Amino acid sequence: MRFIKDDEAILSFASDGRDHGPFAGAIADVVTKKAALDRGVDTEAFRIADDTYALFEKIGNYVMTGDTGSNVSDLMIALKT
Repeated sequence: MRFIKDDEAILSFASDGRDHGPFAGAIADVVTKKAALDRGVDTEAFRIADDTYALFEKIGNYVMTGDTGSNVSDLMIALKT
């Protein structure tokens, strides 16, 4: 998240509404970055450990849809305004 600028957002989620856990995915943006800083969470440690599930569990900004019954593909959206 250290590279996300104020005008950028990344959304990553599974179309089936779950991906090896209850979260469908997560949103990483300046709000997410601030939440991590406010809680003293070292996002780089979670990235290195490849454990973003635990990261978003701590700071929020995860996507919780419930099972959609459709598994077309996983989606990644990057936005810049």
